Amino acid sequence: MMKKASKGIELIAALSVAFAAPALATDYFSQSYYSPTTGRVGYHMVVSLHYPLSNAPEGCQPLLNGIETQGTVPPGLTAPVFVPYGQNVGNFEGTPRQPGDWDMTVTLKDVQCSNSGQHFGDRAVSIHFHIDP
Repeated sequence: MMKKASKGIELIAALSVAFAAPALATDYFSQSYYSPTTGRVGYHMVVSLHYPLSNAPEGCQPLLNGIETQGTVPPGLTAPVFVPYGQNVGNFEGTPRQPGDWDMTVTLKDVQCSNSGQHFGDRAVSIHFHIDP
């Protein structure tokens, strides 16, 4: 009897994992990142947000309802300018004035796919800036 019960539990657990996996695979925005994040004092930088959308449906363009930043922007760089539900979040841009390391988090608000309207909620993107002398 115990063997039958454990096999049933294993089957339910396996089915639960199998049905949960596709939901994770369709979150096209979970691996978003900013690049490049390493620069040098006195050299202009443009740090852009990237979405690895290789598995996204054709025509999927990211739309957002806002961004929030936490942390400190390296001196000389400016934070992104946001256009509501625009396709361009904006860049960190400028000429670094001080060497060092800075950690930030940019939260992308109400991320969605433009062609389907499918919503993915908020997505946090961690950034580590390193500026060489």
